[in-house]
Amino acid sequence: MFIPKKIAQRKVFGNQYRDILEKDYIEKDGSTYTYLTIWTKGTKKATMILPITTDNKIVLIREYRVWIEWLVNGFPVGILESDLSAIQNCKKELSEETGYQADSFTELGSSIIEAYQDGTIHYFLGSDCILWKSN
Repeated sequence: MFIPKKIAQRKVFGNQYRDILEKDYIEKDGSTYTYLTIWTKGTKKATMILPITTDNKIVLIREYRVWIEWLVNGFPVGILESDLSAIQNCKKELSEETGYQADSFTELGSSIIEAYQDGTIHYFLGSDCILWKSN
């Protein structure tokens, strides 16, 4: 497997949460490419919940995403807070973002957050969810 060689790196932007980096690489054919990457400061872990209700319906959230300027459907997700376990974080995010509570959580696995961002996201199935407060 070919691994491109990094020849340069520049910080393009930064704030208290993230740095945006440009990275130049030499590819297999000798050409150079510049990639934008996001380097997260602080915690680099998150949880995402796939909530299923007692009648087998999937619970989605609808959020406005500033960077793409669209309303999108998705699953509850949140940065893993340092004082919470992954399951506790799932319970908090599910409640805050949907008003639902799950009877049980099953870990489904984990992956990198995105191709151009560092960090790990842990996926969970939330079973037998019931609405306990309206958002």
